[in-house]
Amino acid sequence: MKLSAFLSFVCITFFMSLQGHCQQSTAMPSLATQLSQSAAAAEASLFEEKIWAYLEFAQVPSQDQKTQLNQAGVKLYQYRPDLRWLASFPPNIAPELLETCGVSRIRLGNEFNKVDQRLSQNRIPNYALSGSGVRATIVVAATGNYNTMLSHLESLGLSVQVGVAPLGFIAAKGSPTALLSAAQLPFVIYVELPEPPAELELEDEMTTTRGAYINGYYNLDGVNGDGITIAVNEGGRVDSIYNPDFRNRLDRSFESGNTSNHKTGVSLRMASAGNINPILRGQAWGADVLSGGINFTNAAAANVTIVSNSFGFGCISAGSTYNTGAATNDFLVRTNSRFMVTYSCGNIGASACSTYGAGSGWGNITGLTKSGKNIFAVGSMNTNDELTGFSSRGPAMDGRILPDITATGPGGTSHATPNLAGVNAMLTQAYRNVNGNQWPNSGLIKGIILNTADDIENEGPDYKSGFGRINARRAKEAIDNGQFFTNSVTNAGISTNTITVPANVKRLKITLYWNDREATPGITGKTLINDLDLRVQNPAMAWIQPWVLNPFPDPDSLNALAVRATDTLNNVEMVTIDNPAAGTYTAEVNGTLLPFGPQDYFIIYSFVYDSIPVIYTRGGEGLVAGETRRIRWD
Repeated sequence: MKLSAFLSFVCITFFMSLQGHCQQSTAMPSLATQLSQSAAAAEASLFEEKIWAYLEFAQVPSQDQKTQLNQAGVKLYQYRPDLRWLASFPPNIAPELLETCGVSRIRLGNEFNKVDQRLSQNRIPNYALSGSGVRATIVVAATGNYNTMLSHLESLGLSVQVGVAPLGFIAAKGSPTALLSAAQLPFVIYVELPEPPAELELEDEMTTTRGAYINGYYNLDGVNGDGITIAVNEGGRVDSIYNPDFRNRLDRSFESGNTSNHKTGVSLRMASAGNINPILRGQAWGADVLSGGINFTNAAAANVTIVSNSFGFGCISAGSTYNTGAATNDFLVRTNSRFMVTYSCGNIGASACSTYGAGSGWGNITGLTKSGKNIFAVGSMNTNDELTGFSSRGPAMDGRILPDITATGPGGTSHATPNLAGVNAMLTQAYRNVNGNQWPNSGLIKGIILNTADDIENEGPDYKSGFGRINARRAKEAIDNGQFFTNSVTNAGISTNTITVPANVKRLKITLYWNDREATPGITGKTLINDLDLRVQNPAMAWIQPWVLNPFPDPDSLNALAVRATDTLNNVEMVTIDNPAAGTYTAEVNGTLLPFGPQDYFIIYSFVYDSIPVIYTRGGEGLVAGETRRIRWD
C-alpha cells in the first residue's frame, strides 16, 4: 500500500472512530456466560451483595424495559457512550430477563480507565498535595445515598466528603496508594486529580462586538442588562476607585484579598457605566455585578444569569476527554434554565500542547473544564476584527468545535470572555422585553449568539474562531423578530420546523442547539450523550446537511474547510445556504440516539442581506473635537 493511501486510510478510520461509526465485529459470548464470568470476578465486581458492571444495550431501552430492570433489582447509574450504563444487579439475575430488556453485553468496570494518568504514573503535581496527602475527586455511582460508600473509602485511610451529590462526586484526600485502591472498588468510576491553579490570562472593544449598537447608551431603544445579574469569578477586589462606574450595582460580598487590576479590567469590560470616563463604558452597563470567589451551585440557585471566568489551567493533561469540572458546569446549565458559564479559552495559541497530538497551534485550550458542552469558551480578536495570534485553538479533546465564539480581547482572552458575558446579559434582557418578561433558556441565548455570529477565518465553523465573531446587533434582531423555535424530539423520532425565507437574502443560517446531558468524568472518547441531527429541505425538495470539521490530529486536517456531513460529536449544528430562493424551508431534527429522551432543542435562523448598516456611530454619541473615532459597519 502506498504511504499516501495508508495515511488517508488512517485519517478516515480515526475520523469515523471519533464520529462513532466504527463497529465491533468480534462475536460476543452469551449473556449467561458473561454473567458467570462476572460472578467469578466477585472480588472486583461485588459490593453490597450486588454485582457492579456496565450493561451495554443494543438500542436505547424503553421505559417499560427500564421498569422491568428496576423491578428485578437492576439499578442504572452513570452513562458512557455508546449505550453503556454502570449498573448494580443481583448475582442470580436471569440472563433471559437482561436479553428481553435489550442488554447485549456485560463489561466489568476494570475494562475502562478508572485513574487519572498523573496518579497511575506517579506524576503527582505539587498543587495536588495537601499536607501529607493528595487531593482528588472520586466519581462514584450516583445513588443519592453515599454513607456506605464513604465508609468503605474511609476504611482505606481517605478523608472524604460528598461534593456534587447528583453527579456522585466525592472530595477526597489521602495517600496515592489509598486513592489507587479506591479506584478498584466496583462502585468507583474514576479518580481525578485537580486541575492546575488558575492563571490570570475599552470603547473600541465595545463597538467590535456590536454591543454599542444595542446597549442604549446613546439611544433610547437599547438594552443595558438591567435586571440581569452577572458574576466575575476571580480572587481579589475590584478597585474601589471605580465605584462610581458600578454605583448601586456591585455586590462585593464574596470578595477577598487585595485590589486586582486584572479583575478590575474584567469587570469594567463586562458592566462599567462609564460614569468616570465615557470611553470606559462596558457592555451591560445596567446589570448587577457579583464579585468574588463564586460557588457555581449557589449562583445557579440564586438565578445569576452568567458567571464569567478569565483564567486558565495550562495545557490539558493526557488521559480523559472530560472531567468533573466540565460535568458540573454542564449539569448546572442543563438543570438551571437561566444559568450560563463562560471561560476564556486561553492565551497559548501558538503552543504545542502534546495531549491532542497535532503539534504547535492546535488543541491548546487551557483546561479540560472549559470543554463543557453547554457553556462558552471564548477566543479573542483585536479591534481590527482579526483573530489574535495568542488566542488558544481547538479542538476539544474529543474533537468537538472549540472555541465556541470569539469576542474582542486584544489584551487577552481574559478580556474577551467578559465582553461575551455582557452581551449575553443584554440579549437576555432583550428577550424579556419582547416576551412578557419571561426568562429565556440560556441555551437559546447561546444558540442565538452562535447563529448570528460573523464568520471569520475559514468559511464555516473552524477550530480557531468557532462560529465566528459575536454580533450583538444581529442577535438582538433575531430575538426581536422571533426567529427561533423551541421543540423536542424522542429517540429515533423526527421533528420538523418550517421557515419562510423572503426574497433577496444573501445567506440563510439555520442552527440546531441543545443542552446536552453531562457525560461521565474519566471517559476517553466522545462526550456527546444525546445525538440529534439536523438537515434542511429547500423549496426544490433537496436536503442540505450541516457543516462538519475533521478532528484528525494533523494540522492539514484541523485547518481544512468544513464539509457537509452528519455530525455525531457536537451539540450544535449549522446549515448555511448562500443566495437561497425565496420560499418555505423545512428544518428537520432527527433524534438519532437519545439514551435520555425526549430532548428539548432550539432552532434559530437568521438572514444576512447584501447591505452595509453602520454600527458605530449610530447617532447621539458625544464626540470630542480632535479625537479619533473608528467607524464600524456590517
